[in-house]
Amino acid sequence: MVDWHGGRAGNNLADLPRGVQNLAGVEFDIRGLIQVFKDREEGLKWGFPERVNGVRIGRKLKRVHFLNGSCGGVVPDGTKIGSYVLHFDDGMQKGIPIIYGHDVRDWWKLPGEASEKTHSEIAWNGSNEASRKQGRSIRLFKSTWENEYPDVEIDTLDIVSNSEGAAPFLVAITAE
Repeated sequence: MVDWHGGRAGNNLADLPRGVQNLAGVEFDIRGLIQVFKDREEGLKWGFPERVNGVRIGRKLKRVHFLNGSCGGVVPDGTKIGSYVLHFDDGMQKGIPIIYGHDVRDWWKLPGEASEKTHSEIAWNGSNEASRKQGRSIRLFKSTWENEYPDVEIDTLDIVSNSEGAAPFLVAITAE
């Protein structure tokens, strides 16, 4: 994946394998990513939308696994930086918050970063040209949501940014 968010040259996910990959015990079909960011100077410069609506799911499921991360800044643990909004076939909606320090952290492993375990798990560790120059690594997180309504079809998913300090991005979704 090319340099999608400006900044340093070579700051990308080029080393992340594409196609169906088993990461943290889940098969993800990795093809690209969706980045959202609430308006502020950097968001406008980078051109990210505040939300992306209508990602097709079209099935009943027991759980959803998200391969995701955040970039653009660090916020205090516990900050809601975004949400996944599920739209069910019966008209119901369910918001799944994306909480910094619980579901994701910055995709760059930061010096002095809190080492507390998050609710999610690190699904992929790697590097890119920019991180190697600084002797650092990058990572993606797997978050899992258990569906309370497994007998109701989920039509679509929206991805929404709620933070001006950290921007969530989604690399892949796996439904069970």
